[in-house]
Amino acid sequence: MIDDYFQKTYAGWLGKIIGIRLGSPIEGWPYEQIKETYGEIHDYLVDYRDYAADDDSNGPLFFARALLDFDPETITEREMAHTWLNYVPEHHGFFWWGGYGISTEHTAYDNLKNGLEAPLSGSMLQNGASCSEQIGGQIFSDCWGFVCPGNPEKAGEWAAKMARVSHDGEAVYGGMFIAGSVSAAYNSSSVREVMEKGLSLIPADSQYARLCREVMDFYDNDREKNWRSCMQ
Repeated sequence: MIDDYFQKTYAGWLGKIIGIRLGSPIEGWPYEQIKETYGEIHDYLVDYRDYAADDDSNGPLFFARALLDFDPETITEREMAHTWLNYVPEHHGFFWWGGYGISTEHTAYDNLKNGLEAPLSGSMLQNGASCSEQIGGQIFSDCWGFVCPGNPEKAGEWAAKMARVSHDGEAVYGGMFIAGSVSAAYNSSSVREVMEKGLSLIPADSQYARLCREVMDFYDNDREKNWRSCMQ
């Protein structure tokens, strides 16, 4: 049992919600546009009167229902996909319904509706690399870490299965890394330890792992610890 599980889970979820809320007004903007428009950012950019939940927060909560509806120990990608069809409203709300072949989740949902079962529904073979390797596999995977505190391997396993409903390739690795890192954070003492555990779940020669390693190496060798230099 993880000490302070509720408090740690609440803190992790709150951090995600803060990031969603902070980034919404500038989603898709390049760095230079953000810098020219806002300069240094120290607070929320827009004082919303109302702020509706979006797929970044809905997804993890809905997806975790798969563990209530099916046997967690034997659950398959096909059963994970049933959670989509059971709980996701068709072509409105929840996901970005940006068009078949454009929006990964839209594409996968239509594939499922038309009888293509997971993991074919999210495969590169079916949808192509540019669609199947978008970022949703990473964005929606926090939940598996939250429900597997201190068990990164199980978190990564469930993240991979759900990610393959809609994604493939590097996008699946992103989901596994995030889920494993969230799980590891419950009983780790440093960010480095968290990242190492997340990276241990994915192939070392994957593009995702190589990029993480490059950022970590840059940090180690940068005396100023300047994130802008790293980004450049």
